[in-house]
Amino acid sequence: TPLEPGRSDDESRSARLVAFLDEEVFAPLPERLKRALCRASLLDDLDPDSVRLLLGRVDGDYLLAEVARRDLFLRPLPDGSRVASFHPLFREVLRRRLGEQVTAVEHRRRLARLTRYWTQRGDSARGIRALLDAGDRAAAERLFDEAAAGTTSEWHRALGPLAVELLHPAAGRPRTAS
Repeated sequence: TPLEPGRSDDESRSARLVAFLDEEVFAPLPERLKRALCRASLLDDLDPDSVRLLLGRVDGDYLLAEVARRDLFLRPLPDGSRVASFHPLFREVLRRRLGEQVTAVEHRRRLARLTRYWTQRGDSARGIRALLDAGDRAAAERLFDEAAAGTTSEWHRALGPLAVELLHPAAGRPRTAS
């Protein structure tokens, strides 16, 4: 096939793959599954707890069962187990469709809920990635700053005066006469 004007061969191939995934894989799916897949596209991996938080228990369990039954989007992990995960090009299709299904306010609300959930479980990095993926750099930077401040405070509490010496070595040593 000829190249599309202004696109490299790889970009053109990716665009054709995205169109194929949209038309041949996504379009024939049941509406309920399509809605659930689009909303779940906010997640990197479809871990059950995050899926249920995002979609609710009933729709989350439905999505997980359908993904397993249809053997969709599964990738092996080094330990041999499998976790549901979106191929980046299919995720692009799902996110585009998500933008057609939900308002920007609902999208931000879902992201905020996921980010709080992950942060409360000590996984701020996952929340930061989700915010960056969604294009909310300012919120990602705020969460990064909060996580960094919290980590520093925890170290200060745990190490006491030793933390000052470790963080500011000159402050913990006696001065020598010159």
